[in-house]
Amino acid sequence: MKLRIFLSLLLFLMAVYSCKGSKNIQGVAEHILDERIGEPALFLIGDKKFSKEAYKEYVRHLRLYFEKKPPLFNPEEARLYLENYINESILLSEAIADIDFSSQSFKEYIKPYLVKGILDFYIFEKTGGLKVSDEVANETEIVAKLKEAGILKKENLSESEKLVLKEFIYWRKLELSAKNRAEEAKVILAKIKERNKVTIIP
Repeated sequence: MKLRIFLSLLLFLMAVYSCKGSKNIQGVAEHILDERIGEPALFLIGDKKFSKEAYKEYVRHLRLYFEKKPPLFNPEEARLYLENYINESILLSEAIADIDFSSQSFKEYIKPYLVKGILDFYIFEKTGGLKVSDEVANETEIVAKLKEAGILKKENLSESEKLVLKEFIYWRKLELSAKNRAEEAKVILAKIKERNKVTIIP
């Protein structure tokens, strides 16, 4: 997992927000950084306390919606998530202070990311947004696999294990939604092309 992936994700998140100008993008970046500050703290950068809950929600969102991976991860993945989150927070703070958001070079650089982010978000919303599939995930099968892997106990589940199960079922529904979304996107794009006649001028 490279830092570049996280920076690209950050630019995509900027694009999702309503950005009417470069100053708005700077405001979004500042807001993203501010949301990470809080207590109880997971780590400090200088004297700033970075929230444990904000980090957990960031990783959950990243893993479920962007990486499309199940909710649990191994210690090495956990180490990389935290390392990249810290690096990203440091770099974002430095970038906000140093970048001239009104410069032509910044506008030219970020333009392709903004266009891609806007188009991705448009198709995402047109195909249901964050709504998950109504199809019922096979809970019995999921429980059996989690018990076999030693993630859940064999008998009565604790409250924390019930939460794990709930997250796995939600992830499975997201998987089903993603498959349906891909097909819907093809139909939507075909209809849009039909409505917009294109003539190539030789």
